[in-house]
Amino acid sequence: MKKKKILLISLISLISIIFGCLILGLIIFGQYRNNNSNVSSNQEIIFQKDLNFEINSVIKVEDLIENHRDLEILNNDELIDTSSLGEKNIIVKYREGNVETKKKVLIKIVDTEEPTIEFNKELTTEKGISIDLLENVKVNDNSKEEITAFVEGEYSFDKEGEYTLKYVAIDSSGNRREEEFILKVNKKASTNTSTNNNSNTKKLINKETYEEETINKEKYGTKFLTVKTYEKRTYSDGSVETKLISTKNKMDTSGYNGNTEVLTSEAKKIVEENKTIYENLLRLVNNYRSEVESEPLTLDYDLSVAATVRALEMAYTNHLDPNHTRPNGEDCFTVLDELKINISGAVGENIAAGQKDEQAVAIAWRNSEGHYRNMIKPTYKKIGLGMVKLSGTSYGIFWAQIFTS
Repeated sequence: MKKKKILLISLISLISIIFGCLILGLIIFGQYRNNNSNVSSNQEIIFQKDLNFEINSVIKVEDLIENHRDLEILNNDELIDTSSLGEKNIIVKYREGNVETKKKVLIKIVDTEEPTIEFNKELTTEKGISIDLLENVKVNDNSKEEITAFVEGEYSFDKEGEYTLKYVAIDSSGNRREEEFILKVNKKASTNTSTNNNSNTKKLINKETYEEETINKEKYGTKFLTVKTYEKRTYSDGSVETKLISTKNKMDTSGYNGNTEVLTSEAKKIVEENKTIYENLLRLVNNYRSEVESEPLTLDYDLSVAATVRALEMAYTNHLDPNHTRPNGEDCFTVLDELKINISGAVGENIAAGQKDEQAVAIAWRNSEGHYRNMIKPTYKKIGLGMVKLSGTSYGIFWAQIFTS
């Protein structure tokens, strides 16, 4: 009886050991399977080998992926901001079963295309008469940056001949474009005639230049002028010749008297007119924020009126103050107080001028450390945008951003 009891206890112990081993084996197998599953998931998305894309090209998240097998890509059609050069992390969102996951992939925005030059292939002048060789030359680039061509080659307006020259344009990535053109300097046509050897020759005895100013428009105390420069020649026979040399536009901002009260009405109209532009610029800014995982900003109407007032101030004074000082000498943020916009917490301002569209100004701000820091700052929640175009100014277009918590 005692032996049977010992045998039974041994059998129960053996069964317990076997059962324990089975449980431990299942746990280990489960962990192994989970680990393998994770490795498999990380390898499910296969990205393109070449992840270099041209600046301002249209690409989507799906263009980065070569193969995703059975995974559901959640942001397949999401447009990627390609408006600035350099490397950037893109987040790919996908679902495996009931689990949503994110994965980062590094891409590079490059510029390998040459600028294009629009020009006349042949220019003609007379000896002694200078002409502007760049007057009708236009340069375009896929980066949308402002590029000015220059002339390569030797020539002289004081020497007759035919000169083969080059227009050259180079973008910020070093892409160079050359186009040949011909400059013909012809012999100056003679204007003097004589009937006999005793006739008197007309001689130039005096030459002077003078300007005439015409006021085309006056607004907020700023005058928009046309300045014409004339050359007056007096000859020995008493005759006088007057020739228009140049015409240029000029601003006289010495009488500027704009303030928030008088600018607000126009600012509100501009905000409505620029609705699409402001929405596009907001999207670009929020794309920058998503790259560093900052929450997107909300476009605020009242802040946009304030930012547009700031853009109007810069436009009608033809001045971009690096210290963010207003024309009356006050701090830029006093415009918020004057518009009765209540602010608590951090506030910031970005300004710029000369960039022809929202992509160009976004690139300019992106490439400036201080401006970029404002755009991606996590504590900012709202943004106001301003853009004013004004012909006759040095820049042509003025931009402003105001950020608040």
